[in-house]
Amino acid sequence: MTVFRIGSGAGYAGDRIDPAQDLAECGQLNALVFECLAERTIALAQLRRSQDPNAGFDPLLTERMRAVLPACVAQGTTVITNMGAANPLAAGQAVLAVARELGLPHLKVAVVTGDDVLPWMLANDVPLIDSEQTTAELRESLISSNVYLGADALLPALQAGAHVIVTGRVADPALFLAPLMHHFGWGADDWPRLGAGLLVGHLLECAAQVTGGYIADPGQFDVPDLHRVGFPLAEVAADGTAVITKLPGTGGRVDRLTCTAQLLYEVEDPARYLQPDVVGDFSGVRFTSAFAPGAPHAGGTVGATLGNDRVAVSGASGHPRPEQLKVTLGYRDGFVGEGQISYAGPGARARGELALSILRHRLAVAGLAGLEHRAELLGVNAMHGPHLGADREPYEVRVRLAVRCATRAQAERVGQEVEALYLNGPAGGGGVTQSVREVVAAASALMPRDAVQAQCHVFELRHAGAEALAAPGVPGADSISAATATNANAATVPTPVGEQTALPAAMPTQTAQPRRLQDIAIARSGDKGNRATLSVIARDPADFPLLAQLLTAERVKAHYTGVVHGDVQRHTLPHLGAVHFVMHDALGGGVTRSLALDAHGKTLSAAILDVPIA
Repeated sequence: MTVFRIGSGAGYAGDRIDPAQDLAECGQLNALVFECLAERTIALAQLRRSQDPNAGFDPLLTERMRAVLPACVAQGTTVITNMGAANPLAAGQAVLAVARELGLPHLKVAVVTGDDVLPWMLANDVPLIDSEQTTAELRESLISSNVYLGADALLPALQAGAHVIVTGRVADPALFLAPLMHHFGWGADDWPRLGAGLLVGHLLECAAQVTGGYIADPGQFDVPDLHRVGFPLAEVAADGTAVITKLPGTGGRVDRLTCTAQLLYEVEDPARYLQPDVVGDFSGVRFTSAFAPGAPHAGGTVGATLGNDRVAVSGASGHPRPEQLKVTLGYRDGFVGEGQISYAGPGARARGELALSILRHRLAVAGLAGLEHRAELLGVNAMHGPHLGADREPYEVRVRLAVRCATRAQAERVGQEVEALYLNGPAGGGGVTQSVREVVAAASALMPRDAVQAQCHVFELRHAGAEALAAPGVPGADSISAATATNANAATVPTPVGEQTALPAAMPTQTAQPRRLQDIAIARSGDKGNRATLSVIARDPADFPLLAQLLTAERVKAHYTGVVHGDVQRHTLPHLGAVHFVMHDALGGGVTRSLALDAHGKTLSAAILDVPIA
């Protein structure tokens, strides 16, 4: 069969739209995928839907569809997206409205539902992942409960020939894996190919992260024209091998380092990446810039050089899918009150520390001292705790106080106390801001596979003036329904493992000793619940032995003293020149609950690059 070309149109809800339009118009794609759901997005969308029954889907859905539908319909590109969020059927109606507006007759939209399992969760009590609580303890505050559907839930929509497929919660890589399964006819138990397709989805799901976004470091890792970075696409062969690339003339870069960084991003055990359709094994993945003589080329040429911004990926495999499904629960968890004020000039840090001292006393006066809080200086210790960077004297600092509160009134008091520093605090304070936000937290649980039923509803716009869908079976629309049992992304379930590969016996001779890790490596960090992942990748694979010797699990934990409170696990991947870490209890309770400015742990990667090399 021919190569299947699939592109990424978005890596998160607020992503740029113009790179997706470029792909739609110039990518000659078979499929274009928009991945736009974060962990708590559906819970927030459910709140919007509770206020307006026609809301609850991604606010940028219609704008994205206006940008790409004309080209995608003209070229036969299938659009797949999870922008349905908490209201996929209303999202499908919105897509048909855009098609009518653009004069696109006969547009067929498939809506995949079944991920909303709130009734089941309210009727059952199961333990939470990474917690001693059970779901029953959250019932009074529960807003949403959505299971991660897999690629199999999307197959009926593809079989129906839908131009646009809209879903709610679906595992991110499954959005890419489904069209590959459909096009190549991969079986639901073809674990090696499913694992390979899963890797393609994982590499593409964060959009520009694999084409140079979120990795640029001036003078250390330069990325050209980042202001117009191109989104990625993959040319996938029937055996699952692929070439990762981007459109010629767009900004960014695609090479071994960008692909390796994305490969390990938010993955815990590279040999056991749990997903709804398959347990991926990425431990043998290889990235190359050219095919070996005689090896099959995804583009049809044997032994050809791929050139700039073209990376061949192979070596992924897979194992039978997990037996349970992961569910994300959204629940109300009080309020966070926050206030900030800046100090600058000589003695800025000392004045900031005095301000923090005053605020600690004022919390006691307000009866809030016993609540969970963070009192810190941006520019000194807000990101990585009191140890890293504490020896530097900044010209300016910003005081930040954040407190987790039970009521809105308590949260408002926090900002008021910071504002009072204008007249009751150190000299030269300015730029006060106050905020109060209701916390919609996320928790995870597992549920039986056979308790989930996914449905596919297909609607067709008969002509440019046809009515948009209202419900399955309405006049002027075709509807089919297919129930499929699906599995959830259970990747947050930790599986303690040892080293993946033995370390080299000796280091190569070094002709010159660099000063810091930044001189020989790049790094990327991410989040998995309350765990942070950290990948450090040698620029030159020859430096991997030095990297592996330098970065032990013990040294990494010590480096992040005050940030990482749990165990650190290490995985080594010599063939990729990478050392990968999972750091437990490192994110203040997880993205949705953390009081930290960097709740996702994104900045942790920069901190490791400051490690000196003897």
